[in-house]
Amino acid sequence: MSIQHYKKIQEQAEHLANALQNAKEVVGRGSRSFVVEGTDPNELKKVYAFFCHHNELRQMRQLLEKLPESALCRTNRTRAYYKNIDSAFRNVGVYDLSVDDAKAVIGWACRLV
Repeated sequence: MSIQHYKKIQEQAEHLANALQNAKEVVGRGSRSFVVEGTDPNELKKVYAFFCHHNELRQMRQLLEKLPESALCRTNRTRAYYKNIDSAFRNVGVYDLSVDDAKAVIGWACRLV
């Protein structure tokens, strides 16, 4: 990996970490609604582990689209974390990266969050 490529990965990871920390999702209904800001680093690491195991950006995107609505998410806060992760990935363009670059960017962002 060239120094320029390494610096680009580092910048993208920092941008992703900022997007993850600034993401917001409103959950709940009516008077019980609340805003969840950012994401839980543990939930991000679970997504990263899934991605590393499957090596497929498309599957990771599908997971993040379906997981918030599944029974596996027991709380609204967890649902919001997954939605925030998906939103940050979309905003930063993680799904458009190569698999190797996405692994490097997400892995680095996991350390920064």
